[in-house]
Amino acid sequence: MSIGKVLLVDDIDAIREISRFYFESMADFTFLEAASGEEASKVIQDNPDLFLVFSDFNMHPGNGFSVLKSLRAVSKAPFILHTSEDIKNHPEFNGYENVYHADKPLNIDDLTKLVQKFIAEKNTDSQQAPQLNESQFLPVHLSLLSMIQTVKCPIYIAVGEIGRAHV
Repeated sequence: MSIGKVLLVDDIDAIREISRFYFESMADFTFLEAASGEEASKVIQDNPDLFLVFSDFNMHPGNGFSVLKSLRAVSKAPFILHTSEDIKNHPEFNGYENVYHADKPLNIDDLTKLVQKFIAEKNTDSQQAPQLNESQFLPVHLSLLSMIQTVKCPIYIAVGEIGRAHV
């Protein structure tokens, strides 16, 4: 099951292909691609539920900043600017939340930690009580649980009828 949609924005096909390969190694994502800021803006409008945007800065028409503006019009999804330029030279990015910089050439370790953080945050945000029915439980007497030292699987306890518990 896909974690979410990742939009890869770069005017160089090979960079998008390498980026896709990298992100595929991290998790099961659904990928969308754009070759310009203008194209990315259209993709963003059609997909406001993006998980992450990974964008180059220098593209035409439209640049990385136009991509960020389009994204923020519909979503607070993380935005990673992938560029060799010093982000400090672009004050237009100041004041925007959830914006990150990934240098070219790419430091895989740093980017991996960042993406893993986003995945962990999404998993924490989407944690809900599992929707289980009685047929998914195995009846176990509670005294058995006190004898278990190590369990290598999740244990869910549901209290059903009075005096009856399922594990």
